Amino acid sequence: MKGLGNAAVARKEYPVAVDYYTQALALSPDNKIYMSNRAAAYSQSGQHALAATDALKAVELDPGYAKAWSRLGHARYALGDAKGSMDAYEKGLKCEGGQTDVHPILIDGVDNLGDESWVSNCVQEIP
Repeated sequence: MKGLGNAAVARKEYPVAVDYYTQALALSPDNKIYMSNRAAAYSQSGQHALAATDALKAVELDPGYAKAWSRLGHARYALGDAKGSMDAYEKGLKCEGGQTDVHPILIDGVDNLGDESWVSNCVQEIP
């Protein structure tokens, strides 16, 4: 199911991807990767509240999973929570091993957590 979901994402068929990841989660409900991938598909389809819920569940399952922190940061920003977004990105940067999918421009943002205008300008530069 994950492979089918990933293929649907590649085709930009996000609702189809959500369905595949949901099926995968029915078989393995505590799989952080399926949860995080569904969060990404939800975000891509504009369902940021659902994305935030899934990303939060993924980081609860594995607080060291940087990709899920990144997806939580994106969802929170899209929901208008710039501070919560930066908090999530900061946690992603602190993950063990230094391996993150956090966009490099946000690394400088950790020092600017209180600066809402910086956060807004920064996130606009992220693809």
